[in-house]
Amino acid sequence: MDPKQTTVEPAYRGVVNYLAGVLELAAKGADMETRSRLKDISDAMAAVFDAVERGRNEAASVAIKNTDLNDAAILAKVQAITSKAATDAKASRDKAVALTNALEIKLKAAIEPPLPSVPDIQLVIAGKKSDFRMLFDAIPAPALAETMQVELSERVKSNDEVGVYVLAATDWPLLYLRSRGCEPDAIVFKQQSAAVIRPIIPEPVQALAGVLARVNMPGKEGIRSVLLSIDGYLANALPELEKIGGRSWPTKF
Repeated sequence: MDPKQTTVEPAYRGVVNYLAGVLELAAKGADMETRSRLKDISDAMAAVFDAVERGRNEAASVAIKNTDLNDAAILAKVQAITSKAATDAKASRDKAVALTNALEIKLKAAIEPPLPSVPDIQLVIAGKKSDFRMLFDAIPAPALAETMQVELSERVKSNDEVGVYVLAATDWPLLYLRSRGCEPDAIVFKQQSAAVIRPIIPEPVQALAGVLARVNMPGKEGIRSVLLSIDGYLANALPELEKIGGRSWPTKF
């Protein structure tokens, strides 16, 4: 197979381009920094394919452009090119992951309810956690996460700032669900909580909640899901680059 030929990059690039469009729409109303971060993530994803494609094309043209070199020198040049391409591709992938992690932290901090301004707030929070524990301990594990979501919704409706804070802005619900053997439900609860509290957060922050939902959304509209697809792509593309670097490249064809 001609190392310049590829059938997979266009498909993966299409997924990344689609995600970039989805994120642009989701970020309408969000602050400029968030929109810029989303673009940086999309650019880093695209750079993965740029690196592999560039390495493949440059490797294929070494012999043609360097007819004065012997076979050993050409092989060394090809290996250097493919090695750099693999390093650049992995670095771009890692950059996209790091940018996604940083964005998720920023968004979570922005949309979570603030610590209520209540006297002896830590004591009040401790009492609220105790109340919730007594309430939820009586609920069977299969119905626990749903019951907690309903309770959060009720606390939103009744303007219970401390209750909302405990259930939507602390790790207590996740730790409690895990202690009851509901690890998968803990992740789902955290994701759904953002939708439950959306009516009580300011409109500009609601846009951030929409972006946050895209971080872990399944399929081609989710950032982490697309990153997993890129990992799958690299699992095949990097060994192919290594094979190109290991071929014999004659100075004349």
